[in-house]
This record gives sequence, structure tokens and C-alpha cells, in this order.
Amino acid sequence: MVELFLVRHGYVDFSGKIPGRLKNVHLSERGYEQSKQLVKILGKKKIDVVYSSPLERCVETAKPLCAEYGIPLQLDSLLIELDYGNWNGKTFESLEHDYEWKRFHSFRSLTKAPNGESMISVQNRMITFIEKLKRETPHRRILIVSHNEPIKSVISYLCGIALDMFLRLSIDPGSISEIRLFQDSAVLKTLNFVV
Repeated sequence: MVELFLVRHGYVDFSGKIPGRLKNVHLSERGYEQSKQLVKILGKKKIDVVYSSPLERCVETAKPLCAEYGIPLQLDSLLIELDYGNWNGKTFESLEHDYEWKRFHSFRSLTKAPNGESMISVQNRMITFIEKLKRETPHRRILIVSHNEPIKSVISYLCGIALDMFLRLSIDPGSISEIRLFQDSAVLKTLNFVV
């Protein structure tokens, strides 16, 4: 069995806009407080390895956890946020009446962001990464710091939720979701525990 802890990065100083894959989006003061709380909560677990998206907000969330465990942070680009393409940096308000944006939120399985990535692609890379970990590092506690869309895609896949329904899931900044992975099944132990 693999115990998988999926942590969404803490709050950022970029409210009202889509940060997507933009560089230099850092944790806010609240986000840094959340990273300290994550250490208090997850510090009791014996985590064997910590992986993170290479984007700053995830790295800043993961570093205190690595310091607590005394293990190096391993960055992997497969854990990066969905590529929002033309929508990166746009305000949610500016997209309110955009047909493609509306379609993206109602038909997520086959709609992709203009010049961006589809959710199927995100789910594919995330599950490929997790299946590899399961094969190569069985019987370990693994912590992954990532983003809203990638985490939802993993939970949706492992729980049999269609991508078109995954907006019914909530993955808040600074939250922990725990999944136990067995050879042929998975059990969701915790969903969106917010620190």
C-alpha cells in the first residue's frame, strides 16, 4: 500500500485572476501561515518523499515540510498546473461571458483552454506519475504538492468521477487529501482538509 498525501499550495497574492503557469506567483502571508500549519499537521506522519510542482507557490508550500522531515524536495514538471493558454493571467470577471470559458466548465472532459491543455491531458500525466510511484516505491508515504486542477483530476480518476462532474469537488488552498493506493484499488481517506 502507498499512502498518498495530495496538498494544494497555500493562498497566493493573485486573487481574482488565473495564475495558471505564470512565474513569480508567490504565497501570500496567509499562504505562508498555511505552510506552517501543514508542518504541524503532517509533521506527525512519517513522510518518505516529497514531490512538488516547480511553480513557486508549490515550492514555498513544500519547503517547510521537507525541512521538518529532513529530506530533499523533488520537483517534477508532471505536477504543474493546467496550462490555461490564453486565459493565464486573465481576471475571472473578464471571462464571465466567454463562450469557451463556459464550455470549459460544463464539458471539461473534451474542452481545452485556447492554446492550452485539456483536463484529459492533465489527468493522464498525473496518473502516469502516480502509477510510476506506486510501482517503484511501494509501501511508502508520499506527499505531493500541486494545484487545484491536477489534484482534482487524480481524485476524480481514482474515485471514478467523470471529469465533467469534477467541479463538484472542492480542493481549497492549503488543503490535504489522503488516498491509500492498493495494487488494484484506491481508498479516499480524507478530502480537502483545510489548514
